[in-house]
Amino acid sequence: MIFNPALEHSRDYRYWADYDLISNTFAEESLRLMADAALRANDSTSQRTFVEYRHKIQAGLNTSLSYVVGDGASHTFHAS
Repeated sequence: MIFNPALEHSRDYRYWADYDLISNTFAEESLRLMADAALRANDSTSQRTFVEYRHKIQAGLNTSLSYVVGDGASHTFHAS
């Protein structure tokens, strides 16, 4: 997962240091796009690396930045 040491929370100059949903969602989507570009460029080594890191971030999002409500269905709010 991506650690954000200076997440501005509420525009009142408060900064949090944490693993936040938005930074990790952007990183996950960026890795997807980079993997696609590497595949088009016939760079399978980079493509595999990007996919591997994307899966690691997805696992972190699914286990640490999601929650269970009501009927027990996992509700995740990120790009997958």
